[in-house]
Amino acid sequence: MVYISTMTKSQDKDIRIELVSQEEVSVCGGVVLFKQLMERFKIRELLRTLPFPASKHKNSYDSQTVIETFLVNVWLGGDRFVHCEAIRRDRVLRQTFGWRRVPSASTISRFFNRFTYSINHKVFPALFKHVFGYIDIEDGVIVDIDSHVITRYGMIEGAEVGYNPKKPGRRSHHAIVAFIDKYYLCVNGWLRRGDTTASSNVENFIGEVLDILGDEEVSLVRADSGFCNQRSLEALEKHDLKYVVRARMTKGVKRVLLNMLQWREVADGIEVGEGELKLWNWRKGRRVVAIRFRKGVYRDARGKRLLIEGEDLSPQWTYQAFVTNTDLDPYEVWELYRGRANVENRIKELVYDFGIDQFNVRNFWGTEAAFRLCLFAYNIVSLLRLVGLRTQKAVSFKNLRSKIVFLSSRLVTHSGNTILKIGVSVGVMKFLRMLLENIHNLSPPVKIFAM
Repeated sequence: MVYISTMTKSQDKDIRIELVSQEEVSVCGGVVLFKQLMERFKIRELLRTLPFPASKHKNSYDSQTVIETFLVNVWLGGDRFVHCEAIRRDRVLRQTFGWRRVPSASTISRFFNRFTYSINHKVFPALFKHVFGYIDIEDGVIVDIDSHVITRYGMIEGAEVGYNPKKPGRRSHHAIVAFIDKYYLCVNGWLRRGDTTASSNVENFIGEVLDILGDEEVSLVRADSGFCNQRSLEALEKHDLKYVVRARMTKGVKRVLLNMLQWREVADGIEVGEGELKLWNWRKGRRVVAIRFRKGVYRDARGKRLLIEGEDLSPQWTYQAFVTNTDLDPYEVWELYRGRANVENRIKELVYDFGIDQFNVRNFWGTEAAFRLCLFAYNIVSLLRLVGLRTQKAVSFKNLRSKIVFLSSRLVTHSGNTILKIGVSVGVMKFLRMLLENIHNLSPPVKIFAM
């Protein structure tokens, strides 16, 4: 027992402070929501069966405990393996998840170093496919594909000098990710060498995305200009997918836009047109849709100028172009593509709230495994937002974490039953009760609605 005398502005008062074992209390009681959700979706059962890398040591940790420890670390905001050490000291978390013991940061790091291409190819498609097999999306899904450069420091396997707009000349990894529009769900994600292009191996990536989605109908695929090439477009057409892809403003595209004779005004300062585009390395021509904005009239005018050899051939306008195989009106194509802008916010959330760019080990496939597990942790949070909150308003995990994760809690035993007591205010108590009831009443397949 420790006694400390403190002074307050209103009165002089002795406050008696009692130091107790830190194993008796926890500040992370809200993590039980994710545990409940994983059990309703039978994810914990799946983790026991997947072929994660095994250790030959007789006292090694089971793979499920290591994976769940890593996921909890990400949900708590940890972006280093060493941050898992805080979980080791939390007896409440350990008993909540039923872990016999919690691995150290070095143990988790060694575990990821044992991943291989074969293990990644077997584990993560099955993990993502399992989740999508338990949900029922009301309408056909729109899949957004994007690439993301992750700058690396030090000698990390697969980190090479390539396209890096923020830090040119630095080594990096080049990730490719696919999201479902309006549902805040990640379908798939790969990590690639830093010297690859945005569309490298996109054919196999699209095939894996479709395999994960299973029977879900893909109504449209959207991608940025990094995927506007023969390889990507043929991969989409091979699977009979409708697409809208931002065109890269090369000389060939600019000349096509310059030669468009029929432009239709759709709003003050906005005109649309369409034509056929066949670049020199394309096997066939494809429909191109263009939109242009008059400078000084449309306040949010964005796009590229038609600069050819330093001369602006259309000084009053800025242009955007899209390659598509849909039959939609040009203005509708532009409006449809604008919805893809939310992808950038999803990637920012993954970087700042889930640490996709922070976990790395010596082995490239281990680094990719950590990257893909961060994406899976993001999906669990998205499921909580979709089936737990059931709100049409998008709520960032940063706000959710402070509201429902960092809650004081302790375990007590009463009449032979173990009870997790969580200290919350009256307002938060109603909110948490609603979440727990919604999760408890889930009956797969769960119908989800767009946010």
